[in-house]
Amino acid sequence: MLRGTTIFKCDNCKKKFKGLDIEYNCTSLSNPQKCPYCGSFHTMPSESETFYRSTYETIWKRMDKSGEHEVTCFYEQSKLTESIDECNEWNEQNEESKAAEEEYSERSSKDKLSFLD
Repeated sequence: MLRGTTIFKCDNCKKKFKGLDIEYNCTSLSNPQKCPYCGSFHTMPSESETFYRSTYETIWKRMDKSGEHEVTCFYEQSKLTESIDECNEWNEQNEESKAAEEEYSERSSKDKLSFLD
């Protein structure tokens, strides 16, 4: 299922990029997306790095062994187009703009979580 977009981090080149947030095999995990900088599929959502690193390493090994890196899912064409446009726009920004947007997003998430306390 296409959930929208998220910020990924490449394990190979360490760069961040915005990619499609597609669920991985009916789980809460996101399917690794191809890095637009180096072409690696060894990517994960940047917020998953701490808790799910070993899980993503297992996913990468399985993908590398099988050679299957493509994702099959069904989604509304308008949502897909909107999500791809958002990714392309974000990935074309300079690094300063990306860092500022990501910091704002992280602060907003923390504010939402503190509201629940």
